[in-house]
Amino acid sequence: MIEKLKRINLFTKTLAQVKKKDKFFSLLTNCLADLTDSQVAVFYQREEDIRGNERLVFKSYQDRKQGIHSLRMEDGEDFAEISMNSDGGRINVKNPLVYALHYNKIAYCSTEESSEVEGRFNIRPNDHDWSFFYFFKDRYGTPFDNILIVPLVNYKNEKVGCLVLSADKYSHTEEDHQLIIFFSQLAVSILTNHILNLDLKKLFESFVSVLAKAIDDKSPYTGAHCRRVPAITMLIADTLNAVKTGHFKDYALSPEKRYELELAALLHDCGKVTTPVHIMDKSTKLETIFDRIHLLDERVEIIKRDFEIESLRGQIHLLEDKKMNKKDRLERIDSLGKKLMYQLEHLEKDFQFLKKINFGQEKVAETDIHHVREISRRYGWVDRYEVTRDFLTDNELKNLEIKKGTLLPEERDLINHHIDVTIEMLESIHFPAHLKRIPELAGGHHEKMDGSGYPKQLTRFEMSLEARIMGLADIFEALTAVDRPYKKGKTLSETMHIMGLMMQGKFIDEDLFHAFVDEKIYLAYAKEYLNDYQIDEVVHSKIPGYIPPEERILQERRKKKRFNFWQVKKAA
Repeated sequence: MIEKLKRINLFTKTLAQVKKKDKFFSLLTNCLADLTDSQVAVFYQREEDIRGNERLVFKSYQDRKQGIHSLRMEDGEDFAEISMNSDGGRINVKNPLVYALHYNKIAYCSTEESSEVEGRFNIRPNDHDWSFFYFFKDRYGTPFDNILIVPLVNYKNEKVGCLVLSADKYSHTEEDHQLIIFFSQLAVSILTNHILNLDLKKLFESFVSVLAKAIDDKSPYTGAHCRRVPAITMLIADTLNAVKTGHFKDYALSPEKRYELELAALLHDCGKVTTPVHIMDKSTKLETIFDRIHLLDERVEIIKRDFEIESLRGQIHLLEDKKMNKKDRLERIDSLGKKLMYQLEHLEKDFQFLKKINFGQEKVAETDIHHVREISRRYGWVDRYEVTRDFLTDNELKNLEIKKGTLLPEERDLINHHIDVTIEMLESIHFPAHLKRIPELAGGHHEKMDGSGYPKQLTRFEMSLEARIMGLADIFEALTAVDRPYKKGKTLSETMHIMGLMMQGKFIDEDLFHAFVDEKIYLAYAKEYLNDYQIDEVVHSKIPGYIPPEERILQERRKKKRFNFWQVKKAA
């Protein structure tokens, strides 16, 4: 009995560690077969369709003596499924598996009439339809002398399935019978908790998918970004996990940490659900719900007409002036025509200048900002209330004076606020222990190594490696993205040059960026996600701040020697 309890303890620990359901079923059949000294073990799981029809579905077959192990049958094959309901809708008690599961009793049967075993869990062979087991006998040569059917019912009284065990001979005592009941109930409790954990995992993953879909529908640019950042993040992490030399040779990414990182990457911009779309996707300086450059276009047309009307009125006045001679009149009319052409030409030239400034793709010089102000004052127009206004409103002028990009400082602050919202949202979720770092990982991708980032101004030493990986991935994706309305996707060489400068400026992790270059992670990502024109040659020696591996090793050795020298001198 003590030996059997030890085996049950070992089986329980083993079952509890299994993650995949199919493997659990296979291991469970093996454990119960071992505990009952059975040669053959077959497992059927109870399932229910959308109409409420119950059936037992084959999941596992093991013959320990012959070394046969099968985890599936083809759909539609005999006894791949056993209906738990008869034609009249009643319980199909003619089937011994259904009978044992329905009444939740271990059932024993022997084909030898002389070997009937006394007890409340005996069933007579002639009372039930054993054709399903003859199928296994014909197919595998399964012994059909002594059969033990163990129902699996959990603590909620939910029917999980049935185990069918077969042996040449059974000689179980009442204690053995109770051990079988105990272990089967323990096993089904483990299975129920396992299924519950899987359901909760799927629930959370579906929640993440719904959130990503919401961001995607709100802004296709941000949605694509939320799909690509996880891709590059996991590519970096998996590559570092595989390297055996260099700075990250000891880095180990467990399956749990990898799953945590992947979820964090998917959720890293979830706070953008609160960011107004017209700011998040602001492609020009004058864009709000629409690009207000079209309003300026309308004003240009109004001003053009005013110029034309003024010129035509002047010509009419000259034609009506009877005192003016013909020569002077023609000269004055010609002068008005030239003035009109000059005004229209310069108006169109100034408007084209404003359209160029509106794109915000280049850094604007101070002289250009003065030119914008002059244009605003130069062209007055009269509104419907007969009020003369400057060509640009105060807000339009403020936006066009943006020196770099398309965002005003307050708009940039509003976009940056999405990180605070992301952290608040994720910290309000009760994550299990193995996912506790998700808020930290997702909320740190805008921090900089020198502590000048946001929202918490963390330094490199205050951030986990995974958070630094996500920060690098976020920058790389943003630079190479081709679907942003306000910029063109950069080539690999341009991107790596910019990131090299950012590494020198302590924006991104130095060791991480060197590994990113050494292992050519950028190229692996590019081949799958970038356009052909973006995949150009990256010359490592031209990347700002990049140091080849051999030289880095020499530098590390020199540092170590200097450190040891000063340590010895200090001790002396």
